[in-house]
Amino acid sequence: MPLRKANLDRRDCMVGVHRSILSLFLLICAVKQMDRGADIFADQLEKGREALRKQEYELAIKELKQAVSLMKDSPDANYLLGLAYYHAGKTQDAVRSLKRAVRLQPHFPEAHYLLAVLLYRDSRKETDAELRLALEQDPRLSQALLLFGNLAVIDHKTSVALDFYERALQGSLSVSERSSLLRLVEGLRNSLEIDRHPLNPAFRNPEIVYRAPLPVYAPTAVAERIYGMVRLVVLIDIEGRVSDVRVLVRIHPDLDQSAADWIRKCKFSPALKNSNPVLISALIEVDFKFRR
Repeated sequence: MPLRKANLDRRDCMVGVHRSILSLFLLICAVKQMDRGADIFADQLEKGREALRKQEYELAIKELKQAVSLMKDSPDANYLLGLAYYHAGKTQDAVRSLKRAVRLQPHFPEAHYLLAVLLYRDSRKETDAELRLALEQDPRLSQALLLFGNLAVIDHKTSVALDFYERALQGSLSVSERSSLLRLVEGLRNSLEIDRHPLNPAFRNPEIVYRAPLPVYAPTAVAERIYGMVRLVVLIDIEGRVSDVRVLVRIHPDLDQSAADWIRKCKFSPALKNSNPVLISALIEVDFKFRR
């Protein structure tokens, strides 16, 4: 009887060993499968990034949708998909992807900033909220500071705009962006100084002396029944010419371009500061009204 019990114990022990080996084998297979899945996902994500770099946005959407299908809870994949939708002009899809990205990873300043850009036209309250989150998470995020500055220009709050633009200059900007922003800041400072002397003839804002023919209402916008106000901030040089144009509020790519092309053809009298012509920044609004 003791011998039989010993044999049974050995048999149970061997079964336990076999089960442990089998469990270990299955675990190793699962880990390898996960590694393969992670590799496939990483490869798919890189394909999406490469398409974005090449500005092939429809291809980027295709590749990144595949990446998201492989790993739905990836904040980066959802953010990049939102970025691709944004560049492709698919606003609602972009907002959905970006909102999912920030749900998955609330500390994501770039995603909050891009959401602010997309919500810019339709919800000022949401835009401000997303911008504040972006700057709380990254106080030196230049693009968010620039957008806050643009909003202040639209609100005719020149001093506030200057504060945001000057903070943006301390961040990471390309050489061309920095140069353009420095000129905008110079123009705003001159505008602020001129506005402090409303009754002094030695200080004068520019006045339009040649108004170009009305901007073209692009056929694509007519077909899509697009209308609204394009808001631009322009730099007027010491000879009264428009030397730079920034589109602050967009409504349609063709209408935005049409408004920018129109203002460049207009001519102004130079702004004066202490009787000297100066560079100045000015807010211009171009209203496209759809005629039935």
